[in-house]
Amino acid sequence: MAPIPMPARGAHTTPRFDSTKPAAITTTLEKKKACSRYLSVADQELVEGLDEFSDATKTYEEFKKAALAHYAGNDEDHLHTLKDWDAHLPTELATFYRTFVHMGKFLIAKKRLSETEQSHVFLRALQPASLQAAVKQCLQIIRPNIHADDPYELKDLYEAAKSHWRGPHPLSCPPPTPS
Repeated sequence: MAPIPMPARGAHTTPRFDSTKPAAITTTLEKKKACSRYLSVADQELVEGLDEFSDATKTYEEFKKAALAHYAGNDEDHLHTLKDWDAHLPTELATFYRTFVHMGKFLIAKKRLSETEQSHVFLRALQPASLQAAVKQCLQIIRPNIHADDPYELKDLYEAAKSHWRGPHPLSCPPPTPS
């Protein structure tokens, strides 16, 4: 069964906001019922079947937390995992880099990854091994003061990888940028 579409703006069945009564939904039960109104039948049955829905002593926030727990991707502490991050292999460099940086920042903020690990993993993710070697060689030329045990900045790794992606001249390197 297809979900019933929401009423069009201006239709007689459209919910109306009455500015003289801004708190029209005042009770916790009214808030809970309003949440389930436009759900599919299956989701509505799931949500309305929760103890937090029918229990008058449960707050709206407790109900919301219980409802969201039934859906993947709603755990803000585990939005990205190290497993997700490791599984994300590069196929197109720019897309890979954007996702890599996004996931990396999240994992670093959650203290599950360090910037050093992020730098090393980015370099290891560049395949084939000849690309890794070319990027390292390029960075040794444009960043000669970086010790071999210290990580390169991610933006430098990306710029060097861009210059070698899909086989440009092996000695091409981006010009050095001031550090």
